[in-house]
Amino acid sequence: MLGYPKSTLNECGYCVGNDTGLDEDYGKDCLGVCHGSAIFDCKNVCNGTAYRDKCTNQCLDEASELPESTRDCRGECIQPNLPLEQLPYRLDECGYCRLQSSELSLWFLH
Repeated sequence: MLGYPKSTLNECGYCVGNDTGLDEDYGKDCLGVCHGSAIFDCKNVCNGTAYRDKCTNQCLDEASELPESTRDCRGECIQPNLPLEQLPYRLDECGYCRLQSSELSLWFLH
């Protein structure tokens, strides 16, 4: 006999139970939807919006404030607590993000 004779077919169409090593909910996302795409975010909330910040690796959500000391005026990651004079890109007096070694302002408006 082939397969797992004491297993059952779950509602997602998978053979589960007994020797299969799969539980009854195999194939469901965290909302209980078969073949769904909902996952747990970094705060362990199903289908949540929290994410890992690429600069700090902190778990952030809508209520979190981005640590500005880890980004330049373009929003790119920089070394934390870098002195202002060492930032290659800074806001000029008109609010434009500008490469400090250049007289040309970039199109990044803060």
